[in-house]
Amino acid sequence: MIKSRYWSFAIATACILNIAATSSLAQDALSDRARIDRSHWTPERILGAQSLATPEPALSLSNLMVNTEALQFADSTVSGNGAAPSAARPRDGSRLYAVEELQGVEPGDVGDVQPLDVGSGGGYFSSSRLIPNAARLFYPYSAAGKLFFSIPGEGDFVCSAGVLRPRLILTAGHCVHSGSDGVDGFYENFLFVPAFNEGAADFLSWEAVALVVTGSWATSGNTFPNRADFAIIEMRDQVIDGTQRRIGEITGFFGFQTNALIPNHVKMLGYPQAFDGGEIMHQVDAGDFGTAAEETALYGGDMTGGSSGGPWVENFGEAALGQTGGLAFRPNRIVGVSSFGFTDEEIKLVGSSILNDEFLSILEVACTRQADNCEP
Repeated sequence: MIKSRYWSFAIATACILNIAATSSLAQDALSDRARIDRSHWTPERILGAQSLATPEPALSLSNLMVNTEALQFADSTVSGNGAAPSAARPRDGSRLYAVEELQGVEPGDVGDVQPLDVGSGGGYFSSSRLIPNAARLFYPYSAAGKLFFSIPGEGDFVCSAGVLRPRLILTAGHCVHSGSDGVDGFYENFLFVPAFNEGAADFLSWEAVALVVTGSWATSGNTFPNRADFAIIEMRDQVIDGTQRRIGEITGFFGFQTNALIPNHVKMLGYPQAFDGGEIMHQVDAGDFGTAAEETALYGGDMTGGSSGGPWVENFGEAALGQTGGLAFRPNRIVGVSSFGFTDEEIKLVGSSILNDEFLSILEVACTRQADNCEP
C-alpha cells in the first residue's frame, strides 16, 4: 500500500457501503437491496440497460474555464504502479448473450481510425473503436470494462470503469451514488465485465462486495462539475481453474497518479452508447485543454453517455525494448475518469475531476478493508 501524508484524511470524508458486512449502519440501511442478485442480469436486461447520460456542468463553457495560475494545486503527487496480469485468462470465458441478439452492430466490423478531430470547444483529439478488436484481450486494455448496475425505481444502467488495484475498480461517483441521501443514495446490482465485447466476457463478470464514494460527491446534490466525482468498488474473488483469484490477477490493473491532469495527455477508454451501441470498447487520445471550475480538467473528446467512469490513462501501452522514457515516464497510470460533458454535441469536450486528497481517502478505505485488496 502507498504510504503518504495525504492518507491521513479522515474516513468520515467518504461514504461507504459494505455489501458483505453484517454489522454496519450501511448494511442496516440497505440490507433489502444491497446484495447482488445474480439472476437479475438476464440477457434481456443486459441488452436493455441504458447508458447513464453524460452529466452536464451547471456553468456555460466560458464560465467553466478558470485561470490556471490562480489555482493552488498540491505541490507533489502520490502514485501507485500498475501491473500486467499475473494469472492466465480463463480458458473459455463466458457470454452474456448470443451475438445474434445484437441489433445495429456489425460484429467484428473494423471501421476507420479517425486521426484528428475537434469540436467547437477547440479541444483536439483522436477517436476510434479498438483496432484490432482483439487488443482488448491484452493488457492494458484488459483492465478497462463495462459496469452494469440498477437505480431503484429507474431501471438498469451502464457506465465504464477500470481496474485500479488487485481487487478494486475505479469509476465515477455518479455511477455508484445519487449524490444525496447518504447510504440510501447507493445504487445496486453492480456487475463489472472487463474487456466487454459484443456480449463476450472473456475475463468473466465480477460482482461487487463494497462501494465507497467521496464526501464531495455524496453531498453534491448531483451537481457538476464536482471536485471528487470518484467511486471505488471492491470486487468479489472467483475460483478460476481451481484457484481463488482477484480480478487484477486476471486482467492486470492500472496505476494512478494524483494532481497530474494539467498538463498531460491521456487515452480515455469506455463504452459510449452512441458508438457501436456501446458493444465495443472505444478509445480517445487527447492532450489537456484547460483547467475548469471545482479543480476539474477539460480535454478534447467525443465520449458520451455510457462512458462515465471510464479511465483516463497516461503513458498508455507497453514500453519498447530500449525505451527509457523522459522526465514523466509513468506507464499506465490513471489520472482521471470521464465525469461530465455537454449536451451540445458540437462542443466535444470531456471533463474529469483531478485525482486529489479525497480520492486518496477513499482508496485508503478500500485498501484497508482486506489485507490484500491493494497488494500485488
